[in-house]
Formats: sequence, C-alpha cells, structure tokens
Amino acid sequence: MADYTYNYNYDTNYYDYYENQRDNYDNIIFYSGNFNFFLEFFTIFVNIFHLIALFQKEIRTNPIFILMIGISISDTSNFGISVYLEGTDRNWYHRFFEFSNLDCLREDFIIFNFGYETLKCIQNSTRSISVCLSILMALIRTLSILFPLKKFTDKISSQFSSNILIFVFSIFWIFYYSWNFLFLRSLWYPDNLCEDSEIQELNRNLTIFALAIPENIYVLMNQREVWEYWVRIVPATFYPILSIQLLWKLAEIKRLRRRTSDNLSDKNKEQSDNLTILILFMTVSFMLSEGLDGIRSFLLITSYSWSDEYSNIRYSNPNFLQN
Repeated sequence: MADYTYNYNYDTNYYDYYENQRDNYDNIIFYSGNFNFFLEFFTIFVNIFHLIALFQKEIRTNPIFILMIGISISDTSNFGISVYLEGTDRNWYHRFFEFSNLDCLREDFIIFNFGYETLKCIQNSTRSISVCLSILMALIRTLSILFPLKKFTDKISSQFSSNILIFVFSIFWIFYYSWNFLFLRSLWYPDNLCEDSEIQELNRNLTIFALAIPENIYVLMNQREVWEYWVRIVPATFYPILSIQLLWKLAEIKRLRRRTSDNLSDKNKEQSDNLTILILFMTVSFMLSEGLDGIRSFLLITSYSWSDEYSNIRYSNPNFLQN
C-alpha cells in the first residue's frame, strides 16, 4: 500500500522508542512486521527463479507467459523497494536519500523529497501494474474457456495484445503516480522564506535550492492517497467474479465429459481437480493480499475522521510522528 506522508523527528528512532514501551498489541505489530519483511525478501528470490524459467526460449512468446513475466518483474520491483525502505527504517542499511530539515519555505509551497517520492512512485505503480496484469490473465483465461471459438478471444489472447496491454497498463499507472513530478520547482531558498521573522533569521544563510511543489498539488497528492484503498478493494472484488465464472464453466465441462466418456482416466480427473484447487488458491491469495490491504488502508484513512468521536481509535506519539 501507499505510505502516507509524515514529518519524522529523527532524534527518536521508532524501534528504539518502542523497545521498552510496547504492549502486547505493539509486540504483535512489531513481530508481524518483521515476519512480513522476511516474506517479502523470500518473494524476491522466488520471483527471480520464476523469471529465469519464464525467459526460456520455448515459452517466453506465449501470451500468458508474457503476462507472467510482466507480473514477476513488477512484483520484484515492488518488493525490492519495500525491503529497502523497511530496512532503512530499521537502520539495517544506508539510506541513499535524506529527508529535508528546511522549515521556513514560503507557505504556498511544500518541500518535495525527490529520492523518496521516486521510490514510492515506482513501488506503487509496479504493484498496481502487477494487480492489473493478474486480473487480465484471469480474464483471458476465463474468456478462453467461456468463448473458445470466438475471434475476439484469439485477438485478446495473442502475443501482440499481451505486449500492448502491458505497455498501456504500465504507462497509465506510472503516470497516475508520477504526474505530480511535472509541477516540481527549484526555488532559491533565501528568496522564498516564510513570513515568520524569527525562523527567517535562522534560515537566511542557507544558500541552497529547494525542490518543492505548489501546495494545491500537494493537496491533490494527499487526495490520491485517500483514494488508494479503492485501488486495492475494487480488484479484490473483480478477481473472484472472474474465478467463479471460470470454475462454473470448468465444472460444466467436467460434467459433459463424464456423460460422453465413462472411461475418463484417473490422470485426467486428477489434472482437473488440481486445476480447480490452483484457481481457488490463486483467488483466495489475491483477495487476502489486495482485499485485506484495501480494508486496512480504509481504516487508516478514515480513523482520522473518526478520532473526534472516538478519541482512542488512533494513537500517535507526538514526539515521533507529526502529521
């Protein structure tokens, strides 16, 4: 999921702060976060081996395998950046970008961290690309079973169509998460200070350029984050619909085969059962990964608006997080 913007006070390290103060709920979050980190690390290696297999000459031109290649590359990029960002938060390795400590920029502009925002753009876009390609693969698979003799099925499942659709989805999601870069401005900091005279005196000697975006663009970026849970929930709803249709059609085909051939081999029966189990496993996994994350995003976002009525619904240490 997309991370929401915070200004960090680096005098206090998150993990050091909670080391002696976390309760049972904090422990669950802490250790599950570590477990998730190592799962992401493991997933990267699985995807690399998957890519090696998919790039074999005899299968890499198959439309479905082309989509799988796109999914694997997207997932590897997504999890790779996630592992890097989470590792730097834990101080396990060096952060190649620094968060700005400039605190007196004029009010109509917001400091923009180019390195961090670039990583988040790649992470968010590759995750969405992977999700869309997964749904597209499920759609092609379903249409091929429902309408095996239709011309449009052949067209949408061709090698050319797969490449074009990967390109279109990639361009769309990269632009969706990067359009704000078009409004970046480099401001000479001493000429663009805030109106607070005391803070001005402390910052006037900083002769540097500051990367910033207009405040109204920053508001739109935050609104994009508010909508982020829809990017998770909608695919998690659409994917099982395709899977249910596919399973229904496969069950119908299986019944017809039984009627026409009583001598259906045990091997064919086992393959049919394995396919059904695989589709169910993929559907449940997809719903858990995207659906639960969408619900989590929804709760994180809306808890701010609930906090006035339910004061204990969200807690942030003011010494560490300042929204």
